[in-house]
Amino acid sequence: MVKKYLFATLDFIFDENEELYFLEANSVPGGMSDAENVFKGHQPMKEIAEFMKKQGKELCVISTSRKNKFWVYSHLKEYLPHLRLCYREDNRTNRIYLRDVNNEKFKPSCIYRNGNLISTSFESKIPVINPKSVVNITLNKIKTYQLISKHANIPPYYVIRNKKQLNSKIKEFGSDYVIKGICGSYGDETYISKKTGFGYPCILQKRIFPKKIKNQFWDVRVFIINGKYNNAVVRLSKNPVTNFCFGAKAHHLPKRLENKLKKVSEKIVRVIDLAARK
Repeated sequence: MVKKYLFATLDFIFDENEELYFLEANSVPGGMSDAENVFKGHQPMKEIAEFMKKQGKELCVISTSRKNKFWVYSHLKEYLPHLRLCYREDNRTNRIYLRDVNNEKFKPSCIYRNGNLISTSFESKIPVINPKSVVNITLNKIKTYQLISKHANIPPYYVIRNKKQLNSKIKEFGSDYVIKGICGSYGDETYISKKTGFGYPCILQKRIFPKKIKNQFWDVRVFIINGKYNNAVVRLSKNPVTNFCFGAKAHHLPKRLENKLKKVSEKIVRVIDLAARK
């Protein structure tokens, strides 16, 4: 059983021969609002609600006050009627108690951290989804790759620290490469066969080509809850950067591919979780 990496989303890609490659891990599970209509069987939010319910009565989501962050809260509240909403701005210095949007003070028994860090004092006492110890690993692609390189296929890559090194190593991949920011998210620092717009250090990685679906690019997002495979969706896009925020659409994952993902996904989460405990 995991103790830190309680709600994970992992991204994978299959090449033209359906060989599986790991791309990245995420500390803030995203894509659920885009994918909820294609989920089969278990719904991630329902499973998370069941987990939180077992932790006690004082359950909360902590978020910024921006309304576009309320999707998680509203969906969890369908299963947890007494779920509280807290603003990060109101709880920056709190160590034991939190204040909810009604300015009521309470001692939480489980916190869903919706993209905002909170005091690490909570992390040693109660379940936090997902705590800073997980963020410190998953936000840094180099750390993630180093941890899981023995447990999953990763597209060949180099850590690039300057322009001279980039020009030297890029010849190895020819025109088929990807440049990624080490700590980028939402695809905002991902460049397909381009050498502009990024900073150093960065990651130069061999590009993996899937067999196109309906003449579109695609990869897979896997949802793992409390160490167990929950669901997965295909992210299908005309854009080679297949993030939902760039317009990708969610589609069902073929069963034959799902079977290839389950075991390796759970293993990756266990490895990251163990590192986050240290």
